[in-house]
Amino acid sequence: LPHFEKRHKYDCLLMERLFNHPDIPKQHIKPFNRCRMFLKAISLSDITTGDGSLITNEAWKGHQLTSQSRSYTWPKWNRPNSYHWNIWRKCLGLLFTDGSTQ
Repeated sequence: LPHFEKRHKYDCLLMERLFNHPDIPKQHIKPFNRCRMFLKAISLSDITTGDGSLITNEAWKGHQLTSQSRSYTWPKWNRPNSYHWNIWRKCLGLLFTDGSTQ
């Protein structure tokens, strides 16, 4: 398995954080991962603004990220459906926000 590097001190791996969160139902893992793979995101820094203070609108709304600089080979995925994106946003809210939505 590849070793994924964090980009800075406060970065975290999305799936690692998801697995370790006590309030994330196990049935949300696959839909969340489906969206993450579609976005080609590995860590929090992949889906946040440059200063790390906000989740980008692209990532929040499920638009493929244009600012990716990682050089991994990703499988091709069709766009996840609205059910998956609702779970994606719900999980992001639990993992990384103060409870408010964008």
